[in-house]
Amino acid sequence: MRKRLYGVMAVLLALSLLLAACKPAETPQPTEEAPSSVTEATEVPAFSWDNVDPAGQEIVFWHNHTQDRETALLEIVDEFNQTNEWGITVTAEYQGAYADIFNKMLAVLNDPGAPDIVVAYQNQAATYQLSDALFDMNELMDNPKWGVSEADQSDFFEGFFAQDVFPIFGNQRLGYPPNRSMEVLYYNMDWLKELGYDAPPQTPDQFKEMACKAVEQPFSKATVEGAKGYELSIDASRWASWTFAFGGDIYDYANNQYSYSSEASQNALSFIQEMFDEGCAVQVTERYGDQTDFGNGSLLFSVGSSSGLPFYGQAVDEGAAFDWSVGPIPYIGEEPVMNVYGASVSIPKTTNERQLAAWLFLKYYTSTDVQTKWAIASQYFPVRASVAEGLADFFDTLPPYKTAFEMLQYAHFEPPVPGYDFVRNEVNAAMAAIVDGADVATTIADLDSVANDMLAEQMSQTSAPTPLPPTPTPEPTPVVTIGTVENPIKVLFVPSVDANVITTGGEMMAAALKEATGLEFEVSVPTSYAATVEEMCASPDNTMGFIPATPYVLANQLCGVDVAFKAVRRGYSVYWAQILVARDSDITSIEDLNGKTWGYPDAGSTSGFQVPSAWMTEMGIVPGETVETGGHNQSVAAVYNGDVDFSTSFFSPPAAPEGETPWAIGDYPDIPDDLVSECAVVDDTIMCGGWQVLDARANIRTEAPDVIQKVKILALTPAIPNDTLSFGPDFPADVREKIEQALLEFAKTDSWMESIGHPDFYNWTGLDVAVDADYDVIRLVAEANGTSLENFR
Repeated sequence: MRKRLYGVMAVLLALSLLLAACKPAETPQPTEEAPSSVTEATEVPAFSWDNVDPAGQEIVFWHNHTQDRETALLEIVDEFNQTNEWGITVTAEYQGAYADIFNKMLAVLNDPGAPDIVVAYQNQAATYQLSDALFDMNELMDNPKWGVSEADQSDFFEGFFAQDVFPIFGNQRLGYPPNRSMEVLYYNMDWLKELGYDAPPQTPDQFKEMACKAVEQPFSKATVEGAKGYELSIDASRWASWTFAFGGDIYDYANNQYSYSSEASQNALSFIQEMFDEGCAVQVTERYGDQTDFGNGSLLFSVGSSSGLPFYGQAVDEGAAFDWSVGPIPYIGEEPVMNVYGASVSIPKTTNERQLAAWLFLKYYTSTDVQTKWAIASQYFPVRASVAEGLADFFDTLPPYKTAFEMLQYAHFEPPVPGYDFVRNEVNAAMAAIVDGADVATTIADLDSVANDMLAEQMSQTSAPTPLPPTPTPEPTPVVTIGTVENPIKVLFVPSVDANVITTGGEMMAAALKEATGLEFEVSVPTSYAATVEEMCASPDNTMGFIPATPYVLANQLCGVDVAFKAVRRGYSVYWAQILVARDSDITSIEDLNGKTWGYPDAGSTSGFQVPSAWMTEMGIVPGETVETGGHNQSVAAVYNGDVDFSTSFFSPPAAPEGETPWAIGDYPDIPDDLVSECAVVDDTIMCGGWQVLDARANIRTEAPDVIQKVKILALTPAIPNDTLSFGPDFPADVREKIEQALLEFAKTDSWMESIGHPDFYNWTGLDVAVDADYDVIRLVAEANGTSLENFR
């Protein structure tokens, strides 16, 4: 045991020395003032934390953990709830990924709806503190009654402990570190040996050579066809990691500005682009697709977080079962530079009692025994030396974890500045453009300019100095003129119904908008949902698009497409997916769907596949064979013709007869049973004793007039926000406002109902103002399904 600890202790010593550079400067002490000769007023008793009682407080912890990590966290919370002497109760609530939590927090800063504890990266905490929304933990850190002893404070790795102290906010401590991760290179050692190498690459040139060779010589144990050298996931942290490896940084701390246009950054991204051009690298197209490909033996190299170690291990065990490990990202220079990061936990401002209760839980959460349990369960790196010393046996069971841990001595960090989350979106877009062939120098220069403009806007809200501009004499922004004959505004429609119908109705709308605004419009129907999104991103300043919920979420993530309106159908700005079965089917409940053949329109359909898939998974339903029918109409027909046991498609509530109470949420979704026999096609619609059918079944009324008698609704999914009308990310605000007003007026006309509102078109009976947060539920569904733009081609 003692021999194994020597390597660990060497790393601990290196961490103490090398991470100390991150320690903030000491807070200046005020100079002693001379006694005043003025008679003092009656002294008001000073506030003291010693007098605050946290007994009986109920607090909420917003976290991002799932699966085994959530299980471990809930156990830690339960143990605290049962053992703490104050009767404090903590409720841990999963709130999605880091980005989801960040967006939700922005909406509740200094609000009663804010949680008491929230996971937050350092830059996110800095953004929250622009609104003075976080509690400064320094108030309690050294408190004799509630604080952390000097011995315990010194047990934390100094660099990690100092990351949550913010000089721009007067050295306030806005977070507390429970764990950290690192970007590492995952490699298939067995494949490297087949290629003639006895070690992983150390330099970028070696990395490229091996990756290119792997494409030509697939791995013998692979369980699938094909071979890839390196799969790049578009991510701002990946950009930072490669820049660090090339000897540079993405932030100039001396001048307080982003430095994406540095020589190292340009060299790193040029290197990546060359690998793509030569076919030695490809882009990850599915969520965790690199883990899957690595596990099945078709991918030689992947770069990702060390927090993925258990998932890569599982993928290998369930896949090609080969020898693998991790190492430093190939680097230039004598030593690697590793991108170390991790969310801390912050305490939003509430009451003194709740803040103290939250603090007491954080002390428990980061105590040595709990940290040991958390490190083993989560496979994050611990932040305390005493914990690391006790992991020797765990190192033996998971050698890659030990290898990664020993690289912590080479740690470097991404900038903990306000607004970095927003900048990361710009970085992702620039990275995607570069791997797609865009000029590296121009793209990076533009990114630097945008990033520093965003930084200046954020920093203007603090007392910190404004960062220097990236160039001393910036070029004036050219005036963009849109809505002319030469540069018409592009109106894009997804091809969800007949293209001829869309084009005819779209031209009618374009004519009305031209009359109202004097602008020129050009209507088009791209070949797929993905093509529509890509066109909006490629023409960010002159496109508007009618796109469904899931493609909108992906477009917003990809390039910042922004929603303006959501559809209203028959009074609802939401809709549902319906589960259809044959009326004479023996399927009578959701549970009966297990093992049954499922027909769905296509994998990209929000109501036809995305939401039903996530919902059935949550309900524990596992269908049998699946059939992609090609559309909502075809999904209805598949049940009608007996080709599938059940299908999914969109649901719109039936229109009630005049004088009857309209359908309401919670009502039986189908036509009343006693009226089914009366259903018939009347004036090109399906009427059932005065009720009008408006769901997907009505779309096959011509070829199947008895569809209601043959096909029934079994159930509805939870509500889905309706399709969007969105604008490109750089669409001029003044022009957009003019178009939005014209659209609202057009939506009140008969021409609207003959075009956008026609049942054979999109059946939008009106418009409702929308904001991006309306689609958070879709983000969760897309994440659960691993949805990417590739699903919409």
